[in-house]
Amino acid sequence: MLMRLLPSMLSQPLLRGWFAACLLCTSATAGVPADAAKKIDALYEKFEQRIKVRQAEGTMPTLGTPADAELLNAFWNPALVGEAPYGAVDSEALITILAKQRSILSAYVFFPHASAERPPLASNILTFQDEIVRAQIVQLKIVGALAAVATDVSVLIQDRQMSDVKRFGISSFKVAYAPFLQNVNEIIALPGLRMPNRSALAKTLAENLARIAPALAQRDRLKIATQLKSSQSLLPESDRPEIDTALEQFLAQPCTGICAIR
Repeated sequence: MLMRLLPSMLSQPLLRGWFAACLLCTSATAGVPADAAKKIDALYEKFEQRIKVRQAEGTMPTLGTPADAELLNAFWNPALVGEAPYGAVDSEALITILAKQRSILSAYVFFPHASAERPPLASNILTFQDEIVRAQIVQLKIVGALAAVATDVSVLIQDRQMSDVKRFGISSFKVAYAPFLQNVNEIIALPGLRMPNRSALAKTLAENLARIAPALAQRDRLKIATQLKSSQSLLPESDRPEIDTALEQFLAQPCTGICAIR
């Protein structure tokens, strides 16, 4: 089904608690800026107000509107997420940022039309594709960072130390990834998506696959790789070697860390 948003389990107290408990197992290698969560909260409040104004006008904030572009560019600035390496100390901020990003993305995807009984999802994705692709690009970076954090933690925790609660938290975390990546693949293949957006989203997905791979079962990796491979004919020829290399590395990684936990 088109537009499966990353499940809300990533913001549930259980998973937050699991990450917090794991702080004792990892060194504090902070990749997220210390003020990132505070900044995203402030930007989110401004974004919500702007959305109300634009929806009253029958639309949404767009990158093509100068009055909106500054706010949108700040909210979707990848610098808010920082840079690798990430540690468990970053997990709380990453989950907070992801929750706000998901909420704004949902507003675009489920934008209501007065003439329609239900929000036309595919039409909304094409109408607001510049904004939705930017939102997905940032979310891919956040998801990749969270996968790196969780994988690092899972390797450090010995099996005998893994309580049922922690194991369930990791399993839930694994379940969230495949639907999200499949959704990204579906947008990449969507007829009507402009080439710059298709290319940018596909390349961002490819760049993050190696980081996300240890959080996925082998069968999910194969499904995601097959989807992206089938979309390559829609991409510029110059993009294809980079994606081929990323897919090869994605599929070749051993099933360790989160992947090995049942």
